[in-house]
Order: sequence, then C-alpha cells, then structure tokens
Amino acid sequence: MNLFNQKESIYQKIIHHQKINSFIIHKNHHYYDVIHECEEKLQSLQHDYFDMILLHFDQKNIIKQWYALEQLWIGGYTKSLGVIDISSQSLLKIVDESYLKPMFYYKKKNHNDLNLIKQICYQYGIIFVNQS
Repeated sequence: MNLFNQKESIYQKIIHHQKINSFIIHKNHHYYDVIHECEEKLQSLQHDYFDMILLHFDQKNIIKQWYALEQLWIGGYTKSLGVIDISSQSLLKIVDESYLKPMFYYKKKNHNDLNLIKQICYQYGIIFVNQS
C-alpha cells in the first residue's frame, strides 16, 4: 500500500488532541498546596492529566514545589514538567535535589544569567526552549 496515495485514510486516522497545560505561579505554595491546586484544575477541566505543568517564578520553597510536581508525574497526572524563567541557582537546586530534570522555558527579554542557564541545561541534558 502506498501511503502517499492514501492521504484520506491517513487524515481520518489522525486524532485531534487538545494540549492541557498548567502553571504554578503562586509564590507561597507549599507541597500540598501545589498538589491540591493541580487536582482542582483537572477536576474543573474534566480531564485526567496535564500534558505539562510549568513552575513559574523563583520561590524560596521551589524544591518542595518541585517535589510535589514529581509526585504528580509519578501518579500519572502530568506527562512532563518544566520551569519558566527561574534563576540559575534555583535550576541547579532542582537538578541537584530532585529525581526529574525539568524543561527550561525562557520568556524574559532580560534574563541576568541566561548564558549560565544555557550551560547548566547543556551540562545536565535539560531541554532549553526559547519563547522570547
């Protein structure tokens, strides 16, 4: 069967999937707050999982929040995890103290330690996505 001549049958087999992503943006969230927020969001969306959960902003309790995200991943509530515009220190803390490596999303126009973040991403095999 020549697939190039069978475009219609291929198009009919493509399943439409809407990506469901979530951001954790509150600075005072602790471990259980993150899990509770994600459960509530999934319930309100009437969905079983997120395609990605992104941790946004530098926070003093960032590693506890990251542990919560890892538990959500282990439980099947998300397919992937990432961070947006955190500092190189926070990124290293996550890399050093956690099980999963995040994807790093860059959105800021003036990120102070961008070159260092790129080096960390390269050194630890972290996917770096430039969205600026």
